Amino acid sequence: MRYLAFTATVLVLALTEACAPTNNANDGNAAASSNAAQDAGAIDKVRAAYASAWNAGSAADIADLYADDAVVLPGNQPTVTGRDAVLNYQQSFFSQYTPGKMELTPEETKVMGDWAFDRGTYHMMATPKGGGDAVEGQGRYLVILQRQPDGSWKVTRDIDNTASAPAQQQ
Repeated sequence: MRYLAFTATVLVLALTEACAPTNNANDGNAAASSNAAQDAGAIDKVRAAYASAWNAGSAADIADLYADDAVVLPGNQPTVTGRDAVLNYQQSFFSQYTPGKMELTPEETKVMGDWAFDRGTYHMMATPKGGGDAVEGQGRYLVILQRQPDGSWKVTRDIDNTASAPAQQQ
């Protein structure tokens, strides 16, 4: 009986150790830390490419940053599902507005293996093509990215919301 209890205890401890999450950034493994830094740098490039494409009014370049099965949850808009829908959504926006400037300011970026998230704030300006004053928007964003088989990072989930309260109805 003692042998059975001892074996069960050893098995539980072995499984606990095998299933425990690892923290590559703090385990002294220089290669893991280097890869984490490279991954964070690649995500920085995705963020910069998004802002650059938006500033250029390039819906196609924005859509290229998204995975085929991406889901976008824009504020006060219907859910956008799939890269083609992202392209259509952006084309619709750029058909109505001339982009002024989009700035993305990261506040937190975490890489966990082949997955990562990037959280921050945005500030944008655009001018209606039909005339009128430029519109300004600012708020928060959260994107989830996944490493692709070719090693690139693509956005798989994207949510944003405005920082200002909705206008009060009178």
